[in-house]
Amino acid sequence: MPCNTNEAISLLEEEGALNPKEGLNTSSLVDALVHLSTQGNMLVPAQTAIQAVALILNQLKLARTREDITSLIEGRVNALMDSMTKEATAAMKVAADTVAAQVKATAEEA
Repeated sequence: MPCNTNEAISLLEEEGALNPKEGLNTSSLVDALVHLSTQGNMLVPAQTAIQAVALILNQLKLARTREDITSLIEGRVNALMDSMTKEATAAMKVAADTVAAQVKATAEEA
């Protein structure tokens, strides 16, 4: 029975459930659970429970991925809107300055 994370990782690597080169993340843990649940020496209720946990973890990973993508898109849209607002403000200032200069020139001529 592993007593800490390092021992747990070592155990899963020894069982062939974790690839040491892959690193530890949600995907590798889901894969480890699936691998363990297909072992022939496990009771069906235990296999079913492990597969259920793997499915839930995978769903959580997908939900997090969707949130990350949404957040990334929102950030880029906000940055684009800020940039466009600054450019529009600068263009409006140039136009206003040009009109003001024309009005001033017309008033001086009269």
